Amino acid sequence: MCEGCLFGKMTHQPFTNSCTTTERLLQLVHTDLCGPFMIPSLSGARYFISFIDHTTRFIVVSFIKKKNQAFATFCKYKKYAEKQTSSTIKILRSDNGGEYISHEWEKFCQENGILHQKMVPYTPQQNGVAERKNRTLINVARCMLKTGHMEQHFWEEAISIACYLQISHSALGNAIPFTLWYGYPPNVSHLRVFGAVAYVYVHEHHRSKLDYRCFKGRFIGYGDSNGMKAYKIYNSQTGKVVYSRSVKFDEDWLFDEGKSSSGTLHMDGGVSIRELQPDVVEGDTTIKDAQRIKTSTRPHGKRFTLGKQAIDTQVNSPPCSRAISTATTTSTQDRTKKVKTRSLPKSMMLQMF
Repeated sequence: MCEGCLFGKMTHQPFTNSCTTTERLLQLVHTDLCGPFMIPSLSGARYFISFIDHTTRFIVVSFIKKKNQAFATFCKYKKYAEKQTSSTIKILRSDNGGEYISHEWEKFCQENGILHQKMVPYTPQQNGVAERKNRTLINVARCMLKTGHMEQHFWEEAISIACYLQISHSALGNAIPFTLWYGYPPNVSHLRVFGAVAYVYVHEHHRSKLDYRCFKGRFIGYGDSNGMKAYKIYNSQTGKVVYSRSVKFDEDWLFDEGKSSSGTLHMDGGVSIRELQPDVVEGDTTIKDAQRIKTSTRPHGKRFTLGKQAIDTQVNSPPCSRAISTATTTSTQDRTKKVKTRSLPKSMMLQMF
């Protein structure tokens, strides 16, 4: 053994495949905390903590605002899991993070006979089941946010649906964790596309005679944590989340290439005009009627399109008190080009705010 070589070339020892096997529910539970997320969710959460049963790979996810809420979340999970399965947690496996090594956590595990296995610091490979599952949830949520044209602060709802689906696991021979946990196959007839436009029925007690009988929202989840048989809808006009079972969905527009490529999708499912690029016009250029004027906003100013000619104005520019002029070019074979300028009437002056 060369001491100099050890000091200069020391590396990690290679990791071998885990051979841990379990036969009963809750015999081994994996857990890991993920976060913080830079953008808080609708409920204000910045972290999520996952609990995974090793035998069935059934996962339960809870969303928290601070790391110190991890212990209270584990206590709730313990009561829920043991009541649902008529079994008790034998081993809890986690990393060596500060949220898992508190005195109250150690005391609770000792009082309930739970063996708490903590990993070596900076060695996430020893907690691979939880680490890989969290990565899968985030990857699925990212794809759902993109496909549904949803903003990033809906990450909690996207992860909740990814957890709700309980995708089949290769370690179980492609069996479904839901079936192994509850003992019966799941019902998938109510599944909908995340972010789909939803038309929610408004009860007669909440509307007058001439009010609309529904409102337009976006689908973001299924029921609540207690198993409510309803759809979770986000109302973009009020910024509130409602639960309803009387909902009609429009999922086709998410996959319509024409709509998705023509503009930016709003939260209510509408389509805004994409910022137009200046067109190169050959020959004469004339001003169209004022009714053809289209406007669209962008972060650094406003863009006004007059027919095929686009005029940019900056936000920090003074109000436009002068008329907008355009040049008309006349070309002939006998004489040179002449440019004639004329002004628009006052009704067509555009004033910046």
